[in-house]
Amino acid sequence: TDESDFVKVADAIIKMTEVYNKYDTAVCFMGHGTGAAANDVYEKLQYMLFERGYKNYYVGTVEAKPDIDDLIKCVKKGSYGEVVLLPLMIVAGDHANNDMAGNDKESWKKRFEEEGYKVTCILNGLGENSDIRKIFTEHTYSAIRNFKNWNILLIWNNGCVLYTVVVFL
Repeated sequence: TDESDFVKVADAIIKMTEVYNKYDTAVCFMGHGTGAAANDVYEKLQYMLFERGYKNYYVGTVEAKPDIDDLIKCVKKGSYGEVVLLPLMIVAGDHANNDMAGNDKESWKKRFEEEGYKVTCILNGLGENSDIRKIFTEHTYSAIRNFKNWNILLIWNNGCVLYTVVVFL
């Protein structure tokens, strides 16, 4: 991952959320988060969004900082009536369905509703976004070009590639 990947990810999530980019709507992304230094990517993405003028876009994590409490504090500083929640994860799995959009009182959805916001949850993982998939494809091709001894295994299902497995020898 380099700087151009951050730009591409920012471009992709801006493009896919443009319909929600309204003056009275906060667009909040739920990343996974980690206790490792890699968690800095969320702050970097947040900075990039703000620098591009998307002051109503917020990035948080379910397992680290910034967390839901941090996002609520930020959103409350604005004059928003609505919050749109989206997973910043390849797959909209357990964290998206339960921690973000679930009906448990600790879910992000319920926490924002308790604060008086109308909440819309979008349960699409980044893997459904063609611009994000293109980044993965570019990295895969780059890895293949850099290795001389490799095999590729395509697993098909109903005429579509279900999985691509690259084996480096």
